[in-house]
Amino acid sequence: MSIFVCGALHYDVIVTADRFPRPDETLFGDDVTYRLGGKGGNQAISAAAMGSSVAMAGTIGSDAYAAQMIADLSAGNVDVSQISHYQGASGMSVAIVDQNGDYGAVVISGVNQQITDAITNVTIPDGTNVLLLQNEIPAATNLHLLAMAKAQGVKTVLNAAPYRALSAHMMQEIDIIIVNRPEAQDLLLEQMPSLGDVDIGAMADALALLGPAHIILTAGAGGVYACKDGQVVHYPARPVDVVSSHGAGDAFIGGLAHGLDSGVTLEQAITIGQNVAAEKISGQ
Repeated sequence: MSIFVCGALHYDVIVTADRFPRPDETLFGDDVTYRLGGKGGNQAISAAAMGSSVAMAGTIGSDAYAAQMIADLSAGNVDVSQISHYQGASGMSVAIVDQNGDYGAVVISGVNQQITDAITNVTIPDGTNVLLLQNEIPAATNLHLLAMAKAQGVKTVLNAAPYRALSAHMMQEIDIIIVNRPEAQDLLLEQMPSLGDVDIGAMADALALLGPAHIILTAGAGGVYACKDGQVVHYPARPVDVVSSHGAGDAFIGGLAHGLDSGVTLEQAITIGQNVAAEKISGQ
């Protein structure tokens, strides 16, 4: 089994507080944690924790955080041989988690944007079953890897987060696209502005018209909506006590990618991803 992830790597600083500060307000927080982040890094760690063989391509800087990120990935059993080093600051994220487990974050890309240069030396390892991408790296990089994956017969998954406009060509190259509700709304407003306001199931159905063979639309506590062959199926969320929703989406995607890598059906892979996300947000 093998998954290849190409994406951003950030060093995350996560603080907890009773609530989010208002403009110009300073609050006392409760706790701070430091850990590997970036959607690429998070999803790679999640998939590897499930037992898949995971390799990652990405870029890190020349600061102390770079060494820590390599150590964290290696400890998580992720192959780091295709991670490139550049002069400059590594990616950084600062997040606030409130007493309800909701969070907000600011991301600084740093040398993650250098991946367009690094990608010329990247190869998808032999035996890879799933290529996993996100929107935290430039579109040109994703398109390059999608073409490589198609030539090798590798299944492609794009987590289209954070939102940005996607070309018709890219949409046609993706096997599975994963979005949350706001990202789905933005994509549809861009591609199908006449559609108007529709419910979440209809969103999944409409997204399927844009090219990808499979649509997965995540709705947090509302579960997951998947569209395949024109049929929309709802997968209710597993009820848990939420400690923090931070990282839930990446945990879900890592679990789903592991399921696909294991050869189970898409429906079974979605359930695996939901279980991984439920354990993540409940602190299990």
